[in-house]
Amino acid sequence: MKALAFGLLSLALQFQVHAADPKPVEVHGFDIPVPDGWVRRNDPAGAVLLHPPQARGFEHVEPQFVMFVFPTQPLQGTFWESQRALLDEIVKTTKLTNLVAPIHDPSAPGPFVRSSTAGDDARKSIRAVRLYSAPAEGGIATIMVFGSEDFGTTGPMLHNTRVRKPPKETPRAKIVEAYRRLEQQADVHVNRGEFLVGATPYARILLRDDGVADFMPKYDEGYAASRVPPKVDRALQRGPYGSWKAVGNDEVHIVREAGKPAEVYRRENGNLRLGEKVWEKMPSVEGLKLDGAWRLPGAKERRIEFTPAGRFKDEGLLEDVGSWPVYAWAGSRIVTQQRPPPRGEGTYEIREFTLLLKYDDGSPWSTDFSIEGTDAKDVSKLLLRTGTLEKEK
Repeated sequence: MKALAFGLLSLALQFQVHAADPKPVEVHGFDIPVPDGWVRRNDPAGAVLLHPPQARGFEHVEPQFVMFVFPTQPLQGTFWESQRALLDEIVKTTKLTNLVAPIHDPSAPGPFVRSSTAGDDARKSIRAVRLYSAPAEGGIATIMVFGSEDFGTTGPMLHNTRVRKPPKETPRAKIVEAYRRLEQQADVHVNRGEFLVGATPYARILLRDDGVADFMPKYDEGYAASRVPPKVDRALQRGPYGSWKAVGNDEVHIVREAGKPAEVYRRENGNLRLGEKVWEKMPSVEGLKLDGAWRLPGAKERRIEFTPAGRFKDEGLLEDVGSWPVYAWAGSRIVTQQRPPPRGEGTYEIREFTLLLKYDDGSPWSTDFSIEGTDAKDVSKLLLRTGTLEKEK
């Protein structure tokens, strides 16, 4: 990788222009939808360099940003351990100084995760480095974007990029324990470029069977339907994702941030305690069958009915609960799940704290789901995203 990345800054100034095929182009195991007119160069060291065309008369000017597509590299430990190691290695070759702490984010376009940093170049100009990586049959496949990335261009490109030889599919990690405490969390939506801030009533800890501790207060589309959890492993240890292990019968050790000591939670009457904070065990909802009708408080005309046979009939309630679409990644304008229809009926399934619906016309929709309280038999109140539904009496 060092040989591939060596001299990136000088290479960025040495392109020859030719029209690129607008159809997906195979580059180092990727199918990348390269726009017409983009510049491409195959570097002798192995990397493929891509960038948008320069305006006539400015071909000699350094591009705003450049994409470097590298051959697949062997894993160096877990996927996220490999991602961190590759970022460190590539950043060293850029010779940037005054680097900011890297940000590692699994919510990224298409099959990718993203790691970002920035620093000063030799002219004291701030340059950004972003490493997009995806699992591949031979290890980890990477694309680096160097410079002032145009997210409106690169986002859709990367989202529609495909790994030609993905690794063998492995089962999704299962939630083996789940806890929450009443502690309001910010709920930020980006809708058509606007930031909309709300609140989620609970902080949450989901312990997965692969050693990941998931602190997301909710997934709009539900854990079982989200694209993000499969992009996380126990080595990420940043933001809403950490790692955990049971120590004996009475302790759970959770690392929230790489390089920091573990927090020691104690098991206590089925709950988890950290100092004065108690996290109550969430009742399991696996395979739950509902019987009755529920509504939002104060909205008598909007209700949803469920039957033990696995059918539902929505009379406008979900339109309120699912008032925002689900976007492909944080900051994206690509919608992966539209708002639910104003009314509809079909079949339902509940698993992994997710309500999965299939309308009679075949269209799917899903949302975060749990029941309030600690009694698995008490379904008088259902929690869908940030809305609390009350059962009709």
